[in-house]
Amino acid sequence: MTMYERRKAIVMVLFRRKKETLGNLAFEFGVSKRTIETDIEWLSTEVPLYTAAGNGGGIFLDEDYVPDMRFFTSEQTELMERILPRLKDTDRKIMMTVLNTFAYPKWKREKVK
Repeated sequence: MTMYERRKAIVMVLFRRKKETLGNLAFEFGVSKRTIETDIEWLSTEVPLYTAAGNGGGIFLDEDYVPDMRFFTSEQTELMERILPRLKDTDRKIMMTVLNTFAYPKWKREKVK
């Protein structure tokens, strides 16, 4: 699982469970608490989540937030990456717009030429 896939999965876990702890997320994803802290810091710039310390605390998504679930899997994205160089100009531009829309997040930072 890549870092981006893990972060997407964390959002989905928080969406389903409503609250979770660093320790539980670290155990579930097989990484350190520090890695989850870094993920949460990054995710907090992308999605409306917050943390609360103490008894009853944890990591929460805003109750009105619904995650965008329109992303290709890494395997689907890799297939399109392999196909992309074989496409001609117009088809290549169209494929780039598809990747920019549905692949997470590498292609979102790429510019369509």
